[in-house]
Amino acid sequence: MIMGFAHLMVNTGELLKSELEWGKQGYKRTALLQDVYNHPSKKAFSANYTDRHDLMLLGGTGLWPLELTYHGVVQGSNRQVTWHQDRIQIEMDDTTILKRLLVKGLGFKANRDNEFQLSPMLPDWACRICTLNKFTEPTRLDAAGASGLAFYSRRIEADSEKLKSLGAIEVSEIFELVLNDKKLDIALMRVPDGPLIELIRPQQPRKGAKS
Repeated sequence: MIMGFAHLMVNTGELLKSELEWGKQGYKRTALLQDVYNHPSKKAFSANYTDRHDLMLLGGTGLWPLELTYHGVVQGSNRQVTWHQDRIQIEMDDTTILKRLLVKGLGFKANRDNEFQLSPMLPDWACRICTLNKFTEPTRLDAAGASGLAFYSRRIEADSEKLKSLGAIEVSEIFELVLNDKKLDIALMRVPDGPLIELIRPQQPRKGAKS
């Protein structure tokens, strides 16, 4: 079950410089984590895989949440995913499978042929996506710009398998990511010839465990 939209995945060559630029638009840093382990599953989505990366979370009222990453080497540019105040736009040559994944896999409703809305219980997790048929190169984690979209999942195993059955490719195993004191289950996959989809399930503390 998809609970809502988490953030845009955006790669950059300079985290602090990017923070200053986004700060002009109202973004504020909510987390900075350096030398974070990069799971080998990410090799499929990178031209120059490294086993460590840095990341920064940015947010702001009325703004799309961003996860900025730096993977050590930036090669090329991502152009499939752009965002505006009221929508995220995805441009790719054939959007047929993308639309199927949005509606049948991620819980979006089609407002019209090329416009899709995710309306979860938490308004901050809502998302509006517009699609456009236009040739673009598939995104990569280590290219500059947005590589994909992340969503919160309550049942990550089932959601991952469902997206795979609907046409998602390069579906990773589910792996653990530790950010400070938080543990997350993660799954990565790709829309064919398109951007990445990330599923995130925060792990619940075990009963009786010390905080």
